[in-house]
Amino acid sequence: LVEHAKRLTEEFQRSVKEIFIKENIPLPHGFTEDDVNLSAPRLFADEFYVHYLKYAAKAGLSIYSIAIPLMYREDVRNFLTYCMNSTMELVEEIKTIL
Repeated sequence: LVEHAKRLTEEFQRSVKEIFIKENIPLPHGFTEDDVNLSAPRLFADEFYVHYLKYAAKAGLSIYSIAIPLMYREDVRNFLTYCMNSTMELVEEIKTIL
């Protein structure tokens, strides 16, 4: 489940980056490996991650449902619709696991 969510996030980021590059919008600098200690001990149990993904997905769906009707650009509207559909599939996977 976490790997699926991570793949979706990376895919969404690639799409946003493509749109930004196409429109000559400066790319923001996010976290790098220097900002994270990958050898740190685990902080949370699996159950926490599932619940976190549930709430994060619900927040995303709320934002997509507001943003899609406001978009005039077809490419951005299609991207947000894809994000919403992919997130809905993730929510179904989350519910199955819960």
